Amino acid sequence: MYNDEQFVKEFDKYTLAKTYFDLKEFGRAAACVEECTSQKAYFMNVYARYWAGEKRKDDITVDFLGMNCFYKRYMISVTVDREAGRGEGCRVAFFGNMTITQG
Repeated sequence: MYNDEQFVKEFDKYTLAKTYFDLKEFGRAAACVEECTSQKAYFMNVYARYWAGEKRKDDITVDFLGMNCFYKRYMISVTVDREAGRGEGCRVAFFGNMTITQG
């Protein structure tokens, strides 16, 4: 069914994360696949973290630079992932989106 052996190993975690994501429990969805290494699970992790931030955006105070704390943590983690060579495909799209959105 799937060619990616790593994804097959992580399929249960991915399915649980997808269920949480569908229920709009983005933080829980990201936590389920945080340690996974397949590209699909990594994408789910990054995408769920992004939407968790969007969901909390109004609740977090904007600091003096105009960026809220979530976006700073997100951009730092994406930069670290980029330097480590992980998640190349989806990381580029989200990093570009965050950079454009936050100016």
